Amino acid sequence: MRTLAHLLAVFSLSSPAFASGARPTLPGLSVAGDDGAAAVWTNPANLGMDMDPSWGLWATRALDGGGDSEIALMSSAGPLAQGFIYRGGTESWWTLTHGLGFRVDRNLSFGVTNGWHIPAGPDNNFLSWDVGATWRPNPWISVAGVARDVGSPAPELGMQERAGPALTFRPWGDRLLVSADWMLSTPEEGVPLDMASDGTFGAQARLRPMRGLEIRAHADSDGVYGGGLAFNLEGTNMGAHATLPGADPADLTWFVASTDQRSARLDDDQVPLFAFDQAYPYQPMGSFWSAPGESYVQLLERLDRAAQDDDVQWTVLHLDTTPFSFAQLQELRNKIHQLQDHGKRVLAYVDLDGSNRAYMLAAAADVVLMHPAATIDTVGLSMQMQLYRETLDMVGIEPQFSKRSEYKSGPEPYTNSALSQPARDQLNELLDTLSGAFASAIATGRNIDEEAAWALIDRSPLTPDEALEARLIDGLCYPDELALEVGKRLAPPEQEGEPEEATLVEDYGRGIGMSGWPSQHEIAVIYVDGVIMPGLSSPPGPFGGGWTAGAESIVGQLGQAEEDDSVKAVVLRVDSPGGSAFASDDIWRAVEKLKGAGKPVIVSMGGVAASGGYYVSAGADAIFALPTTITGSIGVYSGKMSIGGLHDILGIHTEEMSRGRNAGMYATHRPMDEVEYGAMDRLVGDIYDQFKDKVAQGRKLSPEETEAVARGRVWTGVAAVDQGLVDKLGDLDDAIRHAASLADIEGSLSLVAYSPWAGPDGGHMRRRLTARPITTGAMTWARNTLGQALLPPAPSTLSQTLAHSPIGPALAEAELWRRLGEERVLALMPYHVEVR
Repeated sequence: MRTLAHLLAVFSLSSPAFASGARPTLPGLSVAGDDGAAAVWTNPANLGMDMDPSWGLWATRALDGGGDSEIALMSSAGPLAQGFIYRGGTESWWTLTHGLGFRVDRNLSFGVTNGWHIPAGPDNNFLSWDVGATWRPNPWISVAGVARDVGSPAPELGMQERAGPALTFRPWGDRLLVSADWMLSTPEEGVPLDMASDGTFGAQARLRPMRGLEIRAHADSDGVYGGGLAFNLEGTNMGAHATLPGADPADLTWFVASTDQRSARLDDDQVPLFAFDQAYPYQPMGSFWSAPGESYVQLLERLDRAAQDDDVQWTVLHLDTTPFSFAQLQELRNKIHQLQDHGKRVLAYVDLDGSNRAYMLAAAADVVLMHPAATIDTVGLSMQMQLYRETLDMVGIEPQFSKRSEYKSGPEPYTNSALSQPARDQLNELLDTLSGAFASAIATGRNIDEEAAWALIDRSPLTPDEALEARLIDGLCYPDELALEVGKRLAPPEQEGEPEEATLVEDYGRGIGMSGWPSQHEIAVIYVDGVIMPGLSSPPGPFGGGWTAGAESIVGQLGQAEEDDSVKAVVLRVDSPGGSAFASDDIWRAVEKLKGAGKPVIVSMGGVAASGGYYVSAGADAIFALPTTITGSIGVYSGKMSIGGLHDILGIHTEEMSRGRNAGMYATHRPMDEVEYGAMDRLVGDIYDQFKDKVAQGRKLSPEETEAVARGRVWTGVAAVDQGLVDKLGDLDDAIRHAASLADIEGSLSLVAYSPWAGPDGGHMRRRLTARPITTGAMTWARNTLGQALLPPAPSTLSQTLAHSPIGPALAEAELWRRLGEERVLALMPYHVEVR
């Protein structure tokens, strides 16, 4: 506030002589080419093109020592923007402006601005209106038109109605922007229109010869011309622009504003810091009051950017929490190796989390430091499964299930009091693979053999001194000493004296937002995240758990990718244990339709892509999995719980009346009889055959080959490649590269994602994956007013407490089964298995 007051004082030194108070002096900006908050004055339609939050401060002062000065503040959030202008001197002019831009489709946007003006003098306030439209059919051209001060609200004050078209070219993308604007002013009443004298032609150019530097120039047919420079520092554009003689008087404008552009070079003492201190879901959720966290894919994108950045020497990973599956840990380790392959050094700091997962990630780093009070809990892996059959017998509940086949052990927690041998065999194989990957990660990362790694695992947990002695870590320090430890490693060997602290840049790589320009080549990343169900995808409930993968949402997203001409291929990121066989088939069909439209579909498997998760993957052009991905489980089951015995204990009697031999087969007060069970068993067998047919068709296997790898058996990614269920071992980057190859994409491309919810036109909102999530508090409201489904509020303290309590997982599981209650046949993983 003190800074603002100072600015107002500095720019209130002289009498007003500017042409109009409707909008500030914004030299070098174009009606067709400029987005962000300044669009509230240049063209409100552009607010709908780029809905990232933005802000700006522009200040202009005449250079004759006695002319006008003005200050303009602006901000935008989603399609809404607001601006404030103060023009000072012996007389003042205040303007408060509000703007709204809305996209009709991804290439066309309309907007409107309302300005409330308070010039000096009594009874002298009034309203003005601007309207605009922008059409961007491709990444290098924009056509726009705007009408300003519609109806000439104050002609005596220079507020004449003006309108005209504009054109912007971007022949080399963001590196060069060239614009031409033509504005026609309405003549005074009774004066004939003269296109030459009443029209003004202007041209603007903006060149970015190197990262972080921008050169601006403008000129118009009235003899006004000028130029300036801008510098981009960590997502903030700062610069000045002079309007040279030809204007009367000449003036200087300086500005500071947010920008989507990549930041300037890192200083020598600056080091990217990746703080692992939150959940990293594929689809972060915000509330009305809070922004969502970072997504898992955005985290990968930032790590990739650090690897490609010539300014980066070291990268720091601060491990407070590691909420990743083992497959995701392998994906993140690949990113660390990518950094190292590009000549970067990586330092991992083990803080609050010294678990198996955290150390598996830290072991890939060049240097591992640890908090002096932490422990290294590399205790090895274990699985815990709970079986409820004896409890069900005690309370009079009888489970009845049919399954295909012997490895499809999903019903066993309810039908068995001990694991069947097939279930025990496949889970032991899974545990062997995961444990082997864990021990190998320690051995290769710390340059010891696997036998020594297993010896350390068997000794764990380890104190800091024991971890140092075992060479699992390289040193101890407190968090406030971390910057100095990094500084020591940045300092050249010949430097004398104590090294200085490094500057740890925690928001590194977050300087790019959603672009208002369409991309020439896009790959859509669509998530099958969580249990597959009919209907819309939904976020975690109040008791925790994860997303559910709604077939209606995913089918809609695949259809949107088919319609979007710029989307050349789709990567389906599958991290799902399966769920509804019916919903899985709907998604499989949508994948087939997208392939039929000529767009490749590549599956990237995450931690688990099993049962229904494999069903939706089977038809893809190629499938990539990580070594510890859990996949397969090609099988289905169905059944019910009969609570007649519990009714007897409670004295409840049920009278049944029905028409139809099997009308009561799903009733819960009695078990199915032989005929009813036979009908259900035939249904299970038929859907199992459909599942196998889809796999055989997609993987080009014979029926005998398909049956050999099916039967409900779970495979790791490594085994799935050997069995022909997966094409290659690889991470999300590998899948994206393969998709680009199949789509013949050369050069740069953009990754886009879609909202799970369709808008009123049936379309799904797009956003760039290389951006921060765009759902902040005000933007959530704006999206909802345009038809976006209301986001849930942030979890209450009670909900968070329950979610992290011992009963939280049970409550989340109960809610999941409630939602699956209408599903007759499930293609679901055998168990919810947590590996610790």
